[in-house]
Amino acid sequence: APTQNTEQFFDNFASRGIYKDGWMACTLGPSLPWDPANNPARIKAWDAASDQWELYDLSQDFSQANDLAAEFPDKLTELKARFLELADDNKDLPIGGALWTRIHPEDVIATPYTKWKFTGNTRRMPEFTAPGLGKKSNTLVMDLEVGDSASGVLYALGGASAGLTCYMEDGHLCFEYNLFIVERYKFKSEAKIPAGQHQIEVKTTIPRPGAAATIVFTVDGKPMGELTAKRTAPAAFTASETFDVGLDLGSTVSEAYSERRPFKFDGKIKTVNVEMN
Repeated sequence: APTQNTEQFFDNFASRGIYKDGWMACTLGPSLPWDPANNPARIKAWDAASDQWELYDLSQDFSQANDLAAEFPDKLTELKARFLELADDNKDLPIGGALWTRIHPEDVIATPYTKWKFTGNTRRMPEFTAPGLGKKSNTLVMDLEVGDSASGVLYALGGASAGLTCYMEDGHLCFEYNLFIVERYKFKSEAKIPAGQHQIEVKTTIPRPGAAATIVFTVDGKPMGELTAKRTAPAAFTASETFDVGLDLGSTVSEAYSERRPFKFDGKIKTVNVEMN
């Protein structure tokens, strides 16, 4: 059937393109999908004017395998000019403006608070108002009651595309740091937590935005193990997911319990105290 859409422009963190009448012109910006931390030095040195554009005839090459930029330079110039017109019309300029917080994560919109006390029924707290558990050093302490072979989410921040979750599985304490699906750092305690009243501490140390995180787990003052996340999210995990206590609403951070969502904790969480260090 004939196409109904003849023109569309794209811009995703300065990787951009334009489709018009069967032709596609596109270029890759400095934010690389396989580099979740997105090296700030590379982004800072980036110049949009130096990006190498490619050109494809989608009517003959739908998979964009044959770059025709050198063969049809006038067509590429025409499409690049049209891209800027559409970007201006749709208030997309300046190109790369969304990259500012990759270079200056301290400017990300965030809560001004450094201490929180949550109850066991805290639900759907927007990420930008919640503690930055995955991007800054912090200490989280939970007072809870567990049964035999306890299971369920203790707390979760983010969702399937990125986030972190602390949960129990058949009495074992588990944790996962989901770095934009590209990397998943996981912890599972060797010993089970017996039934009864307990205090769990999760201490996270992140020396600078995007750096490796050391996450130490203790139960009733006794070490349960630690996890190293080699890279961390320097800003937010998501724009739409939330912080939940006692379950993981929305899309699940971990695939380990995605079929059991929201994987509600079968014990009782009394309080969750968080302090940013």
